[in-house]
Amino acid sequence: MYDACAVQRNLYRKSQILHRNISDESIMFAPDTNEYRECNRKGYAEVKFANQVLSKDRSVGPEPRCWVIGLGNGADLKAERDRGALTERTGTPKFIARSVSSGELLDKGLSSTDIDIPPMEGTLAEYLRFMHTTEYQHGSRSSATQSEVEFSHRLFHDAESTFWVIAWTLARSVGEGSELKEKPHAHFRRFYHIIYRHFPLPGDLDSRLGIGASSGRYWESVMHADLAMLAPMSGKMFRYIRPEWAYQPGLNPEHVHEALMRLLLTEIVKLSDNDTRIVIGGREIPPAPRDLQY
Repeated sequence: MYDACAVQRNLYRKSQILHRNISDESIMFAPDTNEYRECNRKGYAEVKFANQVLSKDRSVGPEPRCWVIGLGNGADLKAERDRGALTERTGTPKFIARSVSSGELLDKGLSSTDIDIPPMEGTLAEYLRFMHTTEYQHGSRSSATQSEVEFSHRLFHDAESTFWVIAWTLARSVGEGSELKEKPHAHFRRFYHIIYRHFPLPGDLDSRLGIGASSGRYWESVMHADLAMLAPMSGKMFRYIRPEWAYQPGLNPEHVHEALMRLLLTEIVKLSDNDTRIVIGGREIPPAPRDLQY
């Protein structure tokens, strides 16, 4: 998922293109072949891929571990278009950003004033300068009023969709060879069925506004016990994607992707060959909560 974020950012930087349909079907594992690796060595990207960052060597070529496909709903920001083109409701229902789903800005009460970009401290700081060709500039806060901001699809909406893909994938996964039996927690049951059934309706509130939390404890109850170590990361991601960032136009357009990548990198550097491999979709479908049994 780190590389999926890098692909989206490079697409935006080099071509001013928004994907607008990030989903678990548009992010695919890249082929593990010499031909694929050789092809990528000829590429150049300002936002570096995980293998380049982990090597801490600027001479290392890119080896993206994923493809991002399905640009049929993409938007070229360089092209002339009327405003309506960027306010269309596009995306896969489970993963569409909340404001895009409802077709309007989120409530300004979802404040971002106390939320900062995740820091890279200690040994993690060594990787920060290898994440980009040039140093990342976060921008500055310059809060806008609701009357000053119009709804349109922005890059951070693709980042939010990426978060929902991560959360949905982790919630449905188990450790390889897991024999842990579980009684599905009420939070997992509600999370699963709200995401699975979510469908945007004009003028209606997004059904996902009632799920998610910034606490690791919540995400621990959503995930299988095999993946509990990733619950704090999920909580920090949710905390960052939750606000309506359109009210902060002075920030770098890529800042939500940057936040996700920093949090992902924090977990990636902890990995070892002995860590748990996951089976995506290996978890049993939980029974629906009583109020969703229809």
